[in-house]
Amino acid sequence: MNKIKYIFSLVDYEDLYNNTYSYNSACKLLAELVDKRYICSFTLKYLDTSIDKTHFGPKSNRLFAEKLIDFYDKIYIRN
Repeated sequence: MNKIKYIFSLVDYEDLYNNTYSYNSACKLLAELVDKRYICSFTLKYLDTSIDKTHFGPKSNRLFAEKLIDFYDKIYIRN
């Protein structure tokens, strides 16, 4: 099996396509360097909360992990 090179996830995935950033001179060059193929098109969603009532709970994390595995399978070839 290939080693995972990298996968990124963002809270606000849609911001990658927001013209506010692509037209901003401070962000434009950096934004153009980002390979969006390796950025998840989904984010962690609140389905439940953890015991501290602040962070994502086990159901949220499980769904996110399952989506990450699917995403990984689509972008990397397994041996």
